[in-house]
Amino acid sequence: MDVKLNISDAGIWLIQYLEGGPKLKPYVDTAGNKTYGVGHLLKKDKEGNVIDADILKVTGKKEPEVLTAEQAEELFKLDLKVFEDELNGVLSAPIEQEEFDALMSFSYNCGLGKRVRDAIIKRINNHDFEEVPDKMLDWCIAGGKKDVGLLKRRHIERLIFMNPTIDSAYEELSERLAHEVINVVADYKAMLAREMSNSGPSI
Repeated sequence: MDVKLNISDAGIWLIQYLEGGPKLKPYVDTAGNKTYGVGHLLKKDKEGNVIDADILKVTGKKEPEVLTAEQAEELFKLDLKVFEDELNGVLSAPIEQEEFDALMSFSYNCGLGKRVRDAIIKRINNHDFEEVPDKMLDWCIAGGKKDVGLLKRRHIERLIFMNPTIDSAYEELSERLAHEVINVVADYKAMLAREMSNSGPSI
């Protein structure tokens, strides 16, 4: 893209909400990975040795037992910058703020590996935007089976990306979770509208 985008404050809220963070004590995510703060996976090499330069930079320790609120925030900002740079680097088609925020949340959770680039990014760059929301639903597996929490998250991201019909949310989720999806999307859109009317996205 000629114009580089940054995640909005509403998008930051969205990721924090979906990741359930920040959490100051380490926890294990749905895939069994040790995680800090706002969904920061502790990086290890193939032998299982900790090689997380960001954790070390922020805390001064390789594998801390707890983070301060300030450390969790700093770690989150470092992670957001990585995904902002990666997304801006692979996207060639212009997109709207809502679409960028949805992709930030999606990639923060799923990464930007070859499968994501082929299924999601390539379609965006080819201007096949209408195919993207439903392709997001392919990333709902954890531990070899469909995960309800991930399915809820994908529906939130797809609704933010392009406002597709909400019917599929009711088909795949319980009524309670489907209402939560719609409420989170409404909260995000209200926050973004206020943000854009006041000062625009944060940089």
